[in-house]
Amino acid sequence: MELIEVAKIASEAGGKYLFRHLKDIKRVKTKNTEFDFVTKFDKGAEEIFFTILSRYYPDIPFLSEESGKVGGKDRSRFWVIDPLDGTSNYVRSIPLFSTSLALVEDKEPVLGVIYDPVREELFWAEKGKGAFLNGERIYVSTHRDLRGVVLSTTFSYETILREKN
Repeated sequence: MELIEVAKIASEAGGKYLFRHLKDIKRVKTKNTEFDFVTKFDKGAEEIFFTILSRYYPDIPFLSEESGKVGGKDRSRFWVIDPLDGTSNYVRSIPLFSTSLALVEDKEPVLGVIYDPVREELFWAEKGKGAFLNGERIYVSTHRDLRGVVLSTTFSYETILREKN
């Protein structure tokens, strides 16, 4: 199976797991600061990614937000995984989170997948092949006028970065 297809399967599976457990948060731990959350669901989604990706591509190692670098023999490429992007929202049952996955080859990203399980939106892109949302090609906007734009930001869990915001 092609890399992008496996990446999409893993991203959707991890995201659907998170969505099923959105209201199940009972205990939350912090990693490095009071704003750096981790839940058992981060780890559960991470395990889903590991299982699916290693089933099809066992030699490609992982670099995951939760576990660091894991497994694989291939040193020229690796998966980059954030199994729960938006943990701060997730722990508060705010439905703004996603799964994020990329493949890096020779120090360059070659594919990426983001899945928003709340909206059932699957974004993916491959180097040289374009970007897609739920199978439809998407493009960069040609709109140049910044009046009327909407900007959204969050605050870093890193204290020094948060203070700069």
